[in-house]
Order: sequence, then C-alpha cells, then structure tokens
Amino acid sequence: MNNLKFSTRLNSFFTEPDKFWDGSKEKVTTLDLIERMSHVEGLTHVELNYPQHFTEVTVDEVKQKVKDLNLKVSGIALRYDQTFYRGGNLPIARMK
Repeated sequence: MNNLKFSTRLNSFFTEPDKFWDGSKEKVTTLDLIERMSHVEGLTHVELNYPQHFTEVTVDEVKQKVKDLNLKVSGIALRYDQTFYRGGNLPIARMK
C-alpha cells in the first residue's frame, strides 16, 4: 500500500487552458482548476491561496468539489496583493 501524498498548487494549472478545455472556457474558475487537477495520476492534495481562490466561490463549494473528486486540501496560503504593506491591513496609499 502506498502511503505517499502528492500535493500541488492550484495556480500550476492556469497554464495552457486551451489544451484541457479545447478553447471552450471563456473564464477558468477555481472549481475548474480543481477538476483539472483531479486528472493528474497520483495527486492526493491541493494547495489554495486566500483570498484569490475564494473570490467567486464559497469555502463550502470548494470543500464539496475537493471531496467529490476524492482529493484533500493540504494547505491554504495567505496571498495578499500590493494593497497591503508588510502584512498589515492599512493600504499603502494610507501609509505615506
């Protein structure tokens, strides 16, 4: 029995969407990317970013999709954009 776990970042699956969806996707969503990940042989876990991967879906929708595809979440990384300075909650414009 293989006890190894294999995890990857969701962002790794943004590349070349036309190869997976044959150009049929106007916009690729978090749930689409999780679906794409599920086709990788041996993949057991996904890694997400917050808030980017949760802007158009709920936590419950992500949890259900992961469960439906027999995957698990190995981690959620906080990824704030340049609006925030040194991890604080004050926008850069207000720091001047």
